[in-house]
Amino acid sequence: MVVRVEGLVRDAGRGDIAAICQFGEAHIRSHYAPLIGAPAADAQVRRWWNEVAIDAGFAVERVEPSASGSPALDVVWRARPLGA
Repeated sequence: MVVRVEGLVRDAGRGDIAAICQFGEAHIRSHYAPLIGAPAADAQVRRWWNEVAIDAGFAVERVEPSASGSPALDVVWRARPLGA
């Protein structure tokens, strides 16, 4: 079965932080637990998927949520060369 979701990528704003944190809580732990173990997956969510860490991503313009008119379906952290 193929599921298609229409959407686009848009620049995120600080008003998206709560939805991005909720995405992390909902998806990151369950994705990584089989790979790195539940304690490490929990630590990853606590360290990287919180308001302080996500806000830091905005400070360097590296956060983009999906924009499909529904809650965040995906979050992209863009890599940019230092100084770019």
